[in-house]
Amino acid sequence: MHGLFSPQEACIRTPWVLWGIVAADLLIFFAYSWMPISVWRIYRRVVAAGEAVPFKPMWSLVRAFIGFCGLTHLLAAAVIFFVAFRLLLGALIATAIVSVLTAYLLHRIAPLLAVATVEFQRLRREVSAAAISREKSSAV
Repeated sequence: MHGLFSPQEACIRTPWVLWGIVAADLLIFFAYSWMPISVWRIYRRVVAAGEAVPFKPMWSLVRAFIGFCGLTHLLAAAVIFFVAFRLLLGALIATAIVSVLTAYLLHRIAPLLAVATVEFQRLRREVSAAAISREKSSAV
């Protein structure tokens, strides 16, 4: 865009905007980097407890989706300083593919998740009621 005004020029000429964008993108990157680790820890705890892991492909897709979203924010901050638009494009395409797959699978399993959530809440109420009943009987 030789001779034309580019958005990057506006950022460079307005330092608080430039550094605000970079800081926000980096903070988002760090948050997105942390989330797949947390999802993986939950998954590992379920497996370690000997429980069946429901919706196995969803766990991997969610981690990949979150990870790729974080990567796009890291690269968005980087392209302000380095010419890495092809790398950013590759990350965006990968993010788009994983996002569509994740959204499709989530749409497919949503009815099962709803039933599982309702059943979980019902069991939680039963356990809570049983605990309250035991407390009342032991208090007498």
